[in-house]
Amino acid sequence: MYPPIATDIPSTSNASLDKVVFQIERLSGQINIVSIRIDEAIQEMSARGQQTVSSLTNNFNKDTVEHVKRMLFLFFLAKGGEEIAQKKYRKRIRLSKHDIERL
Repeated sequence: MYPPIATDIPSTSNASLDKVVFQIERLSGQINIVSIRIDEAIQEMSARGQQTVSSLTNNFNKDTVEHVKRMLFLFFLAKGGEEIAQKKYRKRIRLSKHDIERL
């Protein structure tokens, strides 16, 4: 990945400490790579978001809003008519008090 970094190694070097230091340096390099990739992904998402907003702004004009309002009005009108028809033509069983007492 990255070229090795030249560091001064003390004469009383401990192999296990050197291994830990090497792993930490390697891990920090990988963290830097991940952060760079995340920054690139965020920039790409931001650019796509800006394209979407500009597209919606250009293509979603006042006529579209009026058409949506008309469609909603027709939908609610049809739904209301359906509810009225169901209530009007619902079959009702008429019972008198005597019918209940005979059960």
